[in-house]
Amino acid sequence: GFPVSNPDYPHINAHGECCAGILGASHNNNKGIAGISPLVRIVPIKVFNAYDYPYSYAQMAYAIREAWDTFQTPVLSNSWGGGQPNDILTSAIDYVTTNGRNGKSCFVVFASGNDSHSCVSYPSVLENVMAVGAVNRKGSRINYSNYGSSLDIVAPSDPIVTTDRIGAYGYDNGNYYHSFNGTSAACPHVAGVAA
Repeated sequence: GFPVSNPDYPHINAHGECCAGILGASHNNNKGIAGISPLVRIVPIKVFNAYDYPYSYAQMAYAIREAWDTFQTPVLSNSWGGGQPNDILTSAIDYVTTNGRNGKSCFVVFASGNDSHSCVSYPSVLENVMAVGAVNRKGSRINYSNYGSSLDIVAPSDPIVTTDRIGAYGYDNGNYYHSFNGTSAACPHVAGVAA
């Protein structure tokens, strides 16, 4: 199994919790925020280890394939990216965009990256995924968001209020984090609409 916590990096799983809240937090319950698509089933698949480093490309590829093969997940929201292109990972993405939803394609969303580069990060640069950049409340690109001809869409990230893990395992001490940002925050908005 994958490690779930590390005392040196206590909020390692908080990133996924924040993304999940944007995508699918319940509506009309007077408990805080409302997600984009509150009735979705969220299947969390972790691709970073307890030290906040990515697993191998082979493990990431396995996670992408498992999202469809095991869980029949029609929309894959990936608030991560970067690094050099990799054939194993690209093949897994090709697999779900070809075979997912019984040949109709899984909808695969990736964050464009937070480097302020004029090109989006791998794997968001792939043609068969939706590359998501970040905009502020006025609709202008936020300076850290990668951009360029491979960017498909933008979404809010200025910052976003979302769910959080409680105590030291979250970004804040409470149930909600009021400053989640980056293209990681923009990505689940698009995945939620797709769902």
